[in-house]
Amino acid sequence: MNLLRWFARKFWLLSVSLVIALAILVQTGRLLSPQVEEYRPQISRWLTGQLGVPVQMDRISLRWEALQVALQLDGLRLGENGELRMGHGLFQLDLLSSLWNRELVWKDLQMHAFAAGLSRNEQGEWRLDGFPDISLKPDGRVVSNPKAADPARLFQLSPKVQIRDAAITVRLPGEQLAEINLPQISLENRGDFHRLTARAFIAREGEEHKAGTETLRLVLEGRGNPRKKKHFSVRGYMQLNELLLDRDIVSLLHQLTPLPDRFHWHGRKWADGRLWLHSDRKSGYRLVGRVDLAQVASLGDSQKEKGEQNLAGDHTMAPLRALSGDISGRWLPGEHWRLALQSTEIDWQGLQMPPLNLQVSSDQQGVALSADVIDLAGWSDILRRLDLLEGAAGDWLRALEPTGQLRRLQLRKGAGGSMSLSANLQNIGTQAYRGAPSIAGLSGYLEFAGSHGRVELDGSSLQAGFPNLYQDTFSFEQASGTLAWSLDRDQNEISIFSGPLHLNGAVGDVQGQFLLSLPFRPHSRAADLVLALSLRDAEVGVQEQLVPTTVSEDLRQWLNEGLGAKNPGRVETAAFIYRGSSYSKNGEEESLRALGTHNKRHTAQLAAEFAGADLKYADDWPGVKGVNGRLLLNDGNVSVSANKAGLWGVDARDIIVEVTPQPGNGSRLDVSAQLQGPAADGLRLLRESPLRAKLGSAFDDWQLSGDIRGYLNLTQPLGGAAVSPSHSVELQLSRGDLQLQNLRLHAQALTGDVVYDSDRGLTGTQLSGELWGRPVKASIRHFGEGVSQDTQVVLEGNAATESIYTWSRRPELKWMDGDMDYRALVTVPAKSKEAPYAAVFELTSNLEGVAVNLPEPLGKSAEKKTNFVLRAPIGDQGSLFHLSYGEHLQGQFWLVEGALERAAIALNAEAKLPEERGLSVLGDISSVDLPRWESLLGVYREETAVSPGPSGQPETEALEQLRANTAEAKASSPLPINLDLSTDNLQLGSAAIEHIHIAGRGVGSKWQLDFDSVMAAGKLSGTLGGKKPLSLKLAHLRLPEPEKETSLPEEDPFAEEPADPWAKFDFQSLPAIDFSTESLRLGDEELGRWSFDVRPSKERLVLSDIRGGVRGLRLEGRGGGKKALGAQLMWMRDAEGKNSSQFIGRLAADDLADIQREMGHEPLIESQSAAFDTALRWDGSPAQVKGSLLSGDLKIDIRDGRFLRSTGTAGSTVLRLLSLFNFDTWARRLRLDFSDLYKSGMAFDRVRGEVVFEGDGQLLIAVPIQVEGPTSELQMAGRVNLLREDLDLTLVATLPVSNNLALVAALAGGLPAAAGVYLISKAFKKQVKKMASVSYRISGEWADPQMRFERLFDGDGAERQGAASGASGKEAGPDSGVANASRNSGTREGGS
Repeated sequence: MNLLRWFARKFWLLSVSLVIALAILVQTGRLLSPQVEEYRPQISRWLTGQLGVPVQMDRISLRWEALQVALQLDGLRLGENGELRMGHGLFQLDLLSSLWNRELVWKDLQMHAFAAGLSRNEQGEWRLDGFPDISLKPDGRVVSNPKAADPARLFQLSPKVQIRDAAITVRLPGEQLAEINLPQISLENRGDFHRLTARAFIAREGEEHKAGTETLRLVLEGRGNPRKKKHFSVRGYMQLNELLLDRDIVSLLHQLTPLPDRFHWHGRKWADGRLWLHSDRKSGYRLVGRVDLAQVASLGDSQKEKGEQNLAGDHTMAPLRALSGDISGRWLPGEHWRLALQSTEIDWQGLQMPPLNLQVSSDQQGVALSADVIDLAGWSDILRRLDLLEGAAGDWLRALEPTGQLRRLQLRKGAGGSMSLSANLQNIGTQAYRGAPSIAGLSGYLEFAGSHGRVELDGSSLQAGFPNLYQDTFSFEQASGTLAWSLDRDQNEISIFSGPLHLNGAVGDVQGQFLLSLPFRPHSRAADLVLALSLRDAEVGVQEQLVPTTVSEDLRQWLNEGLGAKNPGRVETAAFIYRGSSYSKNGEEESLRALGTHNKRHTAQLAAEFAGADLKYADDWPGVKGVNGRLLLNDGNVSVSANKAGLWGVDARDIIVEVTPQPGNGSRLDVSAQLQGPAADGLRLLRESPLRAKLGSAFDDWQLSGDIRGYLNLTQPLGGAAVSPSHSVELQLSRGDLQLQNLRLHAQALTGDVVYDSDRGLTGTQLSGELWGRPVKASIRHFGEGVSQDTQVVLEGNAATESIYTWSRRPELKWMDGDMDYRALVTVPAKSKEAPYAAVFELTSNLEGVAVNLPEPLGKSAEKKTNFVLRAPIGDQGSLFHLSYGEHLQGQFWLVEGALERAAIALNAEAKLPEERGLSVLGDISSVDLPRWESLLGVYREETAVSPGPSGQPETEALEQLRANTAEAKASSPLPINLDLSTDNLQLGSAAIEHIHIAGRGVGSKWQLDFDSVMAAGKLSGTLGGKKPLSLKLAHLRLPEPEKETSLPEEDPFAEEPADPWAKFDFQSLPAIDFSTESLRLGDEELGRWSFDVRPSKERLVLSDIRGGVRGLRLEGRGGGKKALGAQLMWMRDAEGKNSSQFIGRLAADDLADIQREMGHEPLIESQSAAFDTALRWDGSPAQVKGSLLSGDLKIDIRDGRFLRSTGTAGSTVLRLLSLFNFDTWARRLRLDFSDLYKSGMAFDRVRGEVVFEGDGQLLIAVPIQVEGPTSELQMAGRVNLLREDLDLTLVATLPVSNNLALVAALAGGLPAAAGVYLISKAFKKQVKKMASVSYRISGEWADPQMRFERLFDGDGAERQGAASGASGKEAGPDSGVANASRNSGTREGGS
């Protein structure tokens, strides 16, 4: 108890002492706190001694409140040059802990604007700038205060340390700087637990980071003492957000890694990622996270980076553009480690590769690598860049250029250095190298260990190529088997071989094996290859893939062309063996290089049984089909044998084809076969084989039917061999039927031998049969030697001209009638002559027994002989017919595809074919009877579309269609015709034209002709039958003077005429034509220029716009103006065949007296101008015009003239009619005082009026004819009977009163009346000076007309008479006019 009280007393005593001491301490501190700034230099020196580095500060202050002590430092700098700086710091001291631990214990540290520098020396040691002799990791050197010298000790001074706005500069030996900005660092220390939290902004030197752009976040948590690694564990997390790793940062990282410089990844990088770290004593270190790195390429940095790369050389990692993936790993120091990359994506120079899942591990057994997928193409390129494989391995890698994928890869390197690998192969491909084949599409399983390996094919598709043997690769849809290899360094041998391979593809079902032996040391010996293949049921064309390129080119070409790729045949069985050695041309052993190219170093053998194949045994020769035979190849020798084959429709038997190598270059081809079949195919053999080169194309259009039997032998060179080609064909023809299409010849019942030999050609061929229905013999002969040899077929027989016409279709042969002997030659020119034709056909005869029905001088009787030649060269471009008949006629006709292309016909001249397409007709003939020739030329119009064939039957449908197509093609381009003809006498019916020359050109219906003769000369142009009329323009037209008609007396022109000679004239026989002539002469009389337009139709013939003149009388159209048309004559015919004519026009003249004198008559009237507008119609043709038939009107307008005194001389009926209207005669019979009446005649200013022809011989003057004189006026109206020649007229004379009034009164009422009238006229002289009218009645016969005074002051008497005559015209009857005239005449005479 006492002890307890003692302890209590001691405890309280101690407590009180401590409290008192603590109070004294606190009070002392409070008293001394304001004095701290005064001791700042001393404090700096003390800190310098404690830390071992110079310490400076700008301000220090101490704040002491109770047990809370707070120290504030401003402008703290450590180091010689203040390398470590702090702008402001606040440190809270734990007073009790400090007293208890007997050292300063800080409860809370806060620092602002902290800056420090971190440097790395040449030895790789890191230190803080300003601490030159102290390493961050002490190396055992003795220092005065190791704890103070350790910079990490600064972060353990307080349980809580906060640093804001910290900046750490990292410096490398090459003066490379990097600045790390840490806006906030927080450290927590609670016993063994430590936590570091930091945020960082990293920027380049001289650049400012953007606010708020956090690039790095770091969190580390540790337990234990960091200085005791065995008892310290750590967990951490780091986050990168678009962290830009600049060149200095990248260089810093490079220096931190142990990789060689060539594996450094230069250039700026973008970094993103998340990393988690964990470590403990048992499990070691574990790392999990994802990192994304991408190369940054900018214009500003590209030049710098390029310069750095030039300095550093061509870096291996230059193609790397980006790297990203998941990282996981574990490391237990001293025992094992493992690193796994999951979903790793690599952008290697644009090379796309699948994501990589890779794991690398190491333990005491060795190093192992495993991957799920390895893309060989991409990683091969990477390996080449990294240059990881050297020597032979590198050479093979570069040469093979592998592609495809390795899956489930397992690679292990044992502790002893042994290597093993296993993987699944997917679509592997390699290039050929050193004799090894190229591979594509290989899939299977790979395994190798040491110097041995194998590949098991999984049965999928495969392509394999042997470039030293075949140009093309082999493609197989299925491939199974085993490929293996072995390496023996001591024996200098690499062996690549296979077990039985089962291959199925386009070539068929293939079984095969191969062995390739290569030297391990390159070029030290030759490489050997043995290849054996067998197949079944394959196409014949497979031989092209089996025969190696070591076989001669000409032999392979013959096999490829003879058994082409599209051959329908099948190979039933085949076997192929190849063995050969090769040595690189770059090898050092000259003897091996020479031996490697020697033919004896290669041998190839092929045997094949095929069926149903096509065989093209020789160039240009027709191939055979359905061949069942055997093909044998033994290096350069080839033989094909078959028992039966088909050559078109010909059966070929015992076929033997052999190809034998020749000394030097090339090979020799020999073919033999027996032939039997249709003759048509025998003809094809002549024209569709090399025989055509000598025979030409003359047989192309021949068609032959019948049967043949014979043989074929041929020899020719291959590949430029020095072998002379030879051909031999001998065929026996029976029941032959031959048609020559170009010549349209048809020979029947042909029998005989057709023989062809390379040297003799077709000589020896003899045939007999029928041609044109009669027997004919044929033979073949040749002219010339060698390549200039021509072939000629000779035909001899007899034929009727009708048969020859049927064959030739020349219409001219219809003019011949009879039978003739002939000789025909078909000549085929030699190919070397390069003739423009393939053959020439020539038929000759003397025409004895043949009558020619032509006008003289071309006609002949059957007894006479005249040479006749028909010659026709036949070529690819057409057939040229030469026709010669006697001495008068020559012709040339060029036919293309059965249509006339160019032709020339010459009469008594030489026929020359025009250079351009067209028909030329020229020459001179003594006489031409045009109607007779028109009848003869009707043979051309009689030609029908389908002409009879050679046997009198219609042509075949094919030929008919050919002619129809040809005609249709030519119809769009008609044949132009050029004329140049002269004749002494052209007979046109009863008319004849002497010495006429016609020249011109016509294309289809379009013609333009110039002709010249004494009778007519001019030009005819236009389209026959076209919509536009022809144009006939003559320079002159001279017609004979018409004969004067004597059948009718002159005095009776209206008597009944004979029947109309033109009544049946066909209007449409005339073309529509515009006619004009500059000079029309009728006999000796010149009529001047005439023109008119002819427009025919079925119902009418119209001559319109007639313009011309006759003896001063002009023929014009009615009306006026520039657009007035000329006169019109219309000839019409109704449905009953009745003709009628109509004329509308104007007859104009100047002085009518001149016209009458031109006609040989005494003039009755003179004028300055005269116009007669007519509109007349009559029954019948224009030839039937006569006055008694006329109906219509005639308007008269004559000006400024006079009526002349008649002498009373008798004339024609027309003149006597005209004399009735001579007003001079009537004026003198009136015995009045006419001032216009002179001794020579009666003057007038104008004569006008209208005369109507009524069509029954009556002439009606309903509108009076007025004669207007200078002082007087005469009017006449009434009727004139043209048949009886009598009159019924009224004449009204209007005269001046002053001179004639008394005389008229005396005549009318006697002397008393005359005296009264005279006195009145004197008294009213001014009023009666106007005019006075007197009417007279004229009646009686024309020869003796009677005139009586009828009425005074009767100015409208003529009009009244005209109206009355018009009204009573048809009702009065034919005699009423005369009766009334007589009655009126008697009454008036009695009244007078």
